[in-house]
Amino acid sequence: ALGERASRVYSLVGGAAYVIVALAGLALEMGELLLGLLPVNAVDTILHGALGAVGLAAWAAGPLRPRAGARA
Repeated sequence: ALGERASRVYSLVGGAAYVIVALAGLALEMGELLLGLLPVNAVDTILHGALGAVGLAAWAAGPLRPRAGARA
């Protein structure tokens, strides 16, 4: 129960964070520095977008309601 909820929250937060990083990478031109520290390139942007999509898909694939017989 708590483990399932925690893993869903982790998937949601992690997936959303990676999507935000991917969108930031798309907003900048290739070779620019993100936050003045990290260089932006296409491979990183694609990887972050894919990781974000997988995280959000894992969150969405979780149970929407408690199983029959499960305690609330």
